[in-house]
Amino acid sequence: MKIFVYPIRSILKKDKFLLDDSTKFLKDIEKEANVEFEIIESLDNVKGKILILVQTGGSEAYFKDHIYGKVEEPYYLLTYGLNNSLAASLEIISFIRNEGKTGEVIHGEISYVSKRIKEIFGLNKKEVIRPNRLGVLGHPSDWLISSDVDYKKVKDVLNVDLIDVSMEELIETIRNTKKREKVEFCRDFDKTELIKAMQIYDALKKIIAKYSLDGLTIRCFDILGEFKSSACLALALLNEENIIGTCEGDVPSMLTNKVVMDVLGTSMHSFQANPQYINAEDGIVYFAHCTLPFDMCEDFVFDTHFESGIGVGIHGELKTGDITVLKLSNDLTKFFCAEGTLVENEYRKDRCRTQVKLHLNCDVTYFLNMSLGNHHLILFGRQKDKLVSYLTKLNMKEVYWCLEYLNTLN
Repeated sequence: MKIFVYPIRSILKKDKFLLDDSTKFLKDIEKEANVEFEIIESLDNVKGKILILVQTGGSEAYFKDHIYGKVEEPYYLLTYGLNNSLAASLEIISFIRNEGKTGEVIHGEISYVSKRIKEIFGLNKKEVIRPNRLGVLGHPSDWLISSDVDYKKVKDVLNVDLIDVSMEELIETIRNTKKREKVEFCRDFDKTELIKAMQIYDALKKIIAKYSLDGLTIRCFDILGEFKSSACLALALLNEENIIGTCEGDVPSMLTNKVVMDVLGTSMHSFQANPQYINAEDGIVYFAHCTLPFDMCEDFVFDTHFESGIGVGIHGELKTGDITVLKLSNDLTKFFCAEGTLVENEYRKDRCRTQVKLHLNCDVTYFLNMSLGNHHLILFGRQKDKLVSYLTKLNMKEVYWCLEYLNTLN
């Protein structure tokens, strides 16, 4: 694969289109990364990703007049630092950001530059993005009116094939799945309810095997009336097994979960939950839901599913400390990411069973004014830098919200 390189330099450097320093720099990268560069002198008919080689200071105006708007985003500025080339690159990237566009300065040791170029152009053969087949079992629940996604865009942006499985097939699979004679858990609960919940789990494993799925989201409320049981236990077990499982047919939450695993590893599990109460003055948000991966719990008890009062729900106790909250928009153009602290666990009867109180290091009126949906994902640790870096490289923009700033405009 050839990678196109378009060199730019100050008009004061009239002697050569490609300077000697640049030639050596490119040859070193070719050797280290095992790639082949093709120097181009025109941007006519060039499509796709290219490297803009900033060779000297004084290149800024040339970029603005002759390159900006003529190549596809993001703009990749390759520079070695000599002849004030890094300074020029930083000015150019600032201009790009100010224009609301995306770009990156590729600079540093040859090993780092080579690795980054291979990542950008998809040349790291051993890096396999997983999962890449996710099931949509039924459509999003009726109340998730902002959760539809464009399947083609999901494929283009995240390399994920979304596989539709009808509710009719799911219900038929559950019906045809033999109930276990007994179920043993380390927590006491109604054995009949546990057996019904495990029948749903066993049916989901059949569908996962049939369609070779790495995860799924399930329109779970539809099975409450049909089987007088919930999918909460099944989803808790699947997530613990590193198989993505999200509730209510929420595809954006499923894709958010996929990003977490891509960036932080398959063992980094997350708690899909929805805000229950917001104290905007103190930066406090209470979240709750009826299922979560068991290995996120320091302890847990079984309960019923909150809204229906049937089935098997999970009240988990999570460890206090650093957390990160993440959510992608349904069109994969924006994301919300905030760090904070899990302050305490609660157990109120008027909320979904697992309940946590978070203090977030952001203006929490985001949830009241710009929320990207109901469900958000909570994960342990301060993970924002890695997640933001990854998502911005996918051309997604971080949602910022500041009520104080808004008030200054009124």
